Amino acid sequence: MAKAKTKQSWLTYTFLLVEAALYVLILTGKWIVSAQFAAIALCLVFVVVHLRRANYFILGALICTVCADWFLVVQGGADKVTAMVFFLAAQTLYAILLHRRVRSRSLLVTRLLAVVIVEAVTVLVLLENMNELAAVSMAYYAMLIMNIVCAFKSYRKEPMMAWALVLFFICDTFIGLQTASGTFLILPTWLHNVAFCSLNVAWACYLPSQVMLALCGKENRR
Repeated sequence: MAKAKTKQSWLTYTFLLVEAALYVLILTGKWIVSAQFAAIALCLVFVVVHLRRANYFILGALICTVCADWFLVVQGGADKVTAMVFFLAAQTLYAILLHRRVRSRSLLVTRLLAVVIVEAVTVLVLLENMNELAAVSMAYYAMLIMNIVCAFKSYRKEPMMAWALVLFFICDTFIGLQTASGTFLILPTWLHNVAFCSLNVAWACYLPSQVMLALCGKENRR
């Protein structure tokens, strides 16, 4: 038993050290595509190594995330709609896990209403500019926000997951602002400067969020 715990501890420390090295490479702009995809894939590998004790919802979500990043990172965003469908699938799996913990019908109804309302508002705002990417992206964003609410409702069970989703939200907010700027939105100067600052804020938040989710996923906590 002691040897098994020591082995698991070393695996975790090694995982965190490698991720830290990849994090530095990403933020300094060195081998950025390779480092980005390797860092996300390693999160999945870490959970797979703990497969017998792993949380299969988080495992499934990380598989979806790796698939999404294949299209966004490796393929250079060639198929953003497919990537967002995978991200939406990941948030759906997180949603199932969180609702199994919270067991709140009112939150489930609120989630469904949030997705419907966000989609309706998106259609009204974009009108002729409405497309598949906008539809999937806004559904994903609504799911993510509700997942954060649910995660804080079950904060005592898994506090790390709540903060991981907050980092996920910050990442996606920056990417959303950058994507929408000049196309769907005219950003105020200060907000434009924040969205396009020299620091890669999206990845500065995104990779830690995935590492934290991987750490949550190595054990099946109900």
